[in-house]
Amino acid sequence: MKIYFKNAFKVLHVISHASKLIIISIYVTNLIRQVSQLLRAELKELVDVARAIMEPIEPCDEEW
Repeated sequence: MKIYFKNAFKVLHVISHASKLIIISIYVTNLIRQVSQLLRAELKELVDVARAIMEPIEPCDEEW
């Protein structure tokens, strides 16, 4: 009977660690998703700035 309890406690211990790993992996996945969204927004801003820089400047007809 003692052996069954030891095995049961080992199984519960393994399940506990597995559930912690699953929770941590979900947390890390969400963090990666948030970081990728932030990077995407920053990249979009950089592309907009680059496009604004690359636009041709219209010459001014007026003299100073």
